[in-house]
Amino acid sequence: MKSVQKKILVTGGAGYIGSVLVNNLLLNNYCVTVLDSLDYGDRSVKPFFSNDNFSLVQGDIRNENDLKNSLDGVDTVVHLAAIVGEPACNNDPKRAVEINKHGSEKLCSFAIERGVSKFIFASTCSNYGAVSSEGDMVDETSPLQPLSVYSTTKVEFEKYLLSINMPNFHPTCLRFATAYGLSFRPRFDLSVNEFCKQLFDKKKLEIYGENFWRPYCHTTDLANACKIILESDSELTGNNVYNVGSTGENFQKKELLRLILQELPQAKELISYGNSAPDNRNYRVSFDKIKDELNFVPTMKLQDGIKELISSLQSGFLAGYDESTFYNVKEKSIESERRGMEAVILAGGKGTRLRPHTRATPKALIEVGGRPVIEILLETLVNCRVTKVTLAVNHLANEIIEALKNNNFDLEINFSKEETELSTAAPLKLIDNLPENFLVVNGDIITNLNFEKLYETHLSSKADITVATVKRKQILDYGVIESN
Repeated sequence: MKSVQKKILVTGGAGYIGSVLVNNLLLNNYCVTVLDSLDYGDRSVKPFFSNDNFSLVQGDIRNENDLKNSLDGVDTVVHLAAIVGEPACNNDPKRAVEINKHGSEKLCSFAIERGVSKFIFASTCSNYGAVSSEGDMVDETSPLQPLSVYSTTKVEFEKYLLSINMPNFHPTCLRFATAYGLSFRPRFDLSVNEFCKQLFDKKKLEIYGENFWRPYCHTTDLANACKIILESDSELTGNNVYNVGSTGENFQKKELLRLILQELPQAKELISYGNSAPDNRNYRVSFDKIKDELNFVPTMKLQDGIKELISSLQSGFLAGYDESTFYNVKEKSIESERRGMEAVILAGGKGTRLRPHTRATPKALIEVGGRPVIEILLETLVNCRVTKVTLAVNHLANEIIEALKNNNFDLEINFSKEETELSTAAPLKLIDNLPENFLVVNGDIITNLNFEKLYETHLSSKADITVATVKRKQILDYGVIESN
């Protein structure tokens, strides 16, 4: 047993990776303080409450008093606290920037004031964005190309942290591979975990970007990398960046699914593949630097982690958990968020009020400002992350289908043709395989409505139907008659 060592502050220590790291440090007799907002509860850190080397501060890295209370006597900070993931950041970009960038900067400033010597920052390989060439492999010297609010905040704080030049302050940035595996706070909105649980639960899984590459690393290995930096010579690791993972653990999504199907072969029929990929990250990463300089070699292979996950699901280890804590975006999983929304456009009307214009031209193809109204609507939907549209058509249906046959939108467009004239919403009954939540839009509207926000509001309210309306003043030429 080691004697009690210097005090470590782990921000976000109740989280997916943080709780695994805290357990690792306590088992090695470190003295650990956790600063965490406990947005997902304290279940993940309750096992540590009886340990004399553990203390918990429920708070926020943006709050000065919480920082002061957390940093007392601390020698090393491991900074994991953040709004994590693209969907969670997109839900509230302002808050994401406040926490991930400005809150991190405030934490760093207070740490320096308190004499903290090591500052270990959990960044992400998502910073590399989309690599142009299929065979290219990025390393720590490659250009950063963040594609989301999440990765942008990570890149900006990396730059801030590494710009600090102080002799007794040694910051290290760890760009984590995509995490997977078990944790004291389970998550099922990360690709490996999500795919395993979805298929184990016999739910349909739609995959986008099946040829896209990602590196993967188990939670225990990510936690161990933090501990290795903590114990390494500051002259080597200070003001340095390391990718964390294994070069041999880069996989395409289709390869990941192949490994899962080796454990769940009966789930093959549940998988389908989409044409568009709203999440454009695609990168293979070299992890040679951390291996060569620090002798870091992950202990878990992806196949072993998949077996561990499925075995745990079979054993019922999730019993008693509040399932909403499994997701950083609680209403739905990240994969479903990334594949965007589906919409049905009702475009079967005759356009009676626009006659004679609509006798030979369907209402959806009437031009406004030189463009068919349907094109303007489709562009609006694409900008709001809609990736699949079904047009319900009837009157002059073939003209609409022909006009959109070779569309230039990054959008899957299908058609549902009514054989007879139906009432306004009746065409919905003809469309197969609609998801539980979808948009319904008239085909003749031009609007600046944010459909993505409308969709998120609908999900969070758990309403059966959410309707967007516009207040309208109606001027009556003849006034109002009141009678007794």
